[in-house]
Amino acid sequence: MTTLLQVGGTGEDLRPILKFTPQDFSVQEIMLVDLVDADAAKQRYLLLRKTGYSTMEAIRLIAGQFGLPTTDVTYGGLKDEDAVTQQLIAVPTGAIDTASDLVWQHTDEGRTLELRHYGHGREPLRIGALEGNGFRIVLRNLDDRLAHKLTSAGKINFLYLNYYDT
Repeated sequence: MTTLLQVGGTGEDLRPILKFTPQDFSVQEIMLVDLVDADAAKQRYLLLRKTGYSTMEAIRLIAGQFGLPTTDVTYGGLKDEDAVTQQLIAVPTGAIDTASDLVWQHTDEGRTLELRHYGHGREPLRIGALEGNGFRIVLRNLDDRLAHKLTSAGKINFLYLNYYDT
């Protein structure tokens, strides 16, 4: 078995750096939802894009902003606060009364939340009901040999501990 992330070979003490900035790690949730016309819906689906907030913090802020109990704001999974993340959330129809695509934005000391309209559905979202997550990861401080090895590989499988789900 070949290990692609070996450091060394050039005599320098280069160590790859992961997640130097939140923009170095983006996560896009992959969730399939059945969309229906607004008049047949019980839920409004919103696309939540966030940086610097955990999913639970974001849910509390959103619920507070719109006067909802946190249990009325549903989601499919937890996303990293030290990344740029995108995921769906759901609220009961009528809970957020705006026809605009951009529903709400919040910025606090470089941390951001943005809610955009996604569609309408009949069901709240459930933990674990997502298809998976897509990642874009930037590795910094790679020596030329290792950078070439990674960019020329057709497919790379990494195993890692997932602290945000089972």
